[in-house]
Amino acid sequence: MRLLRAKTILAAHPAGSHKAMQLIPLERITKLGHLGEDFAAERLRQHGFTDVENLNLRRNNYPFGDLLATKDGQCYFIGVKARNEMRQGDVGLNESYNLVLISDPVNRKLKEQGKTRDQITAMLLAEVEQLAAAFDATPAWVTVPIRPREGTFSAYFGPVAQLGNRRSVPMTPKACAGYLCLARDISDPRVTDDFAQRVALARPGGADEAVSVMAAMPNKAAIPCVDIVVSEARAVLRGDQWRMSRSFRLSRTCANRGTGARPLPRMCGSGVSVARGCAAS
Repeated sequence: MRLLRAKTILAAHPAGSHKAMQLIPLERITKLGHLGEDFAAERLRQHGFTDVENLNLRRNNYPFGDLLATKDGQCYFIGVKARNEMRQGDVGLNESYNLVLISDPVNRKLKEQGKTRDQITAMLLAEVEQLAAAFDATPAWVTVPIRPREGTFSAYFGPVAQLGNRRSVPMTPKACAGYLCLARDISDPRVTDDFAQRVALARPGGADEAVSVMAAMPNKAAIPCVDIVVSEARAVLRGDQWRMSRSFRLSRTCANRGTGARPLPRMCGSGVSVARGCAAS
């Protein structure tokens, strides 16, 4: 039984479907994953790796591995992990990137069988070893942190064995100092603002729409514009905290469309500036 969770596959909803807005995070993740693979392949070549091949061209969503590459006679089976360098809202460093994932049902079943977290982690990493063995390769990873606001990216390489028995790659400055640095704060026009993290305030099953807001931290340091998804609820600012109150509906176009919708008020200063959207009366 394969333990590794499959990579995310982007599924489409019909145009105009109320679920269309729910695809936004998946679209961003998918696009970021593809860009991360491109950056990783380019930087590996620049650092002396040869025979760099994208395994996803052989098979869509290849398990764990995204690239094969060779250096000094050693073949590497490489999983690429591209992430926003900063956590949601740009409020702190994203300090670790998931390397291997397991589905909740499989994880639960193994725990019911008495397996500990460390034992399950070892099983996952053993599966990665088996996948790499098919290519006579060493399991490895490339992390690609990006900064969408600045339009820059970095990249680091390391063997899976370097991490010990863990499921994630530590990405603190201290940890990164021990990796092979493939790139650091490189400007690239392919790193665009649409890779920025989004904050979701959506109730499952609701008629979700997107509204852009500009907020301010308590220390008055402005947060870059983020997409807030609101579903049949009013987002109200109380101090620096959001809470949800009575229902309202947003419109993509802010057109009335016979619904009695009115433009959302603009709140400036230390409050919230609503850039687009309509609220039902």
